[in-house]
Amino acid sequence: MYIAVALTETSFILWFWPTTPTIIGLFLTGLFYILVGISQIWLDKRLFKGVMWEYIWVAVIIFLVFITFSLRSS
Repeated sequence: MYIAVALTETSFILWFWPTTPTIIGLFLTGLFYILVGISQIWLDKRLFKGVMWEYIWVAVIIFLVFITFSLRSS
């Protein structure tokens, strides 16, 4: 339930961001992947430092792609 709330709040915030809905949708899909992946690994009790760094790198890459393409589309 918390993942749904986080994604809903993020989508409301991004609705006012000056970019196309496609870019916002791709960003939300990446955010969903990160949140569900971390939650699943945490529930399996396998959340180690190396795994956490992998998800952090994915988040950084997705954020940089989002910023790059949103600046390009406006």
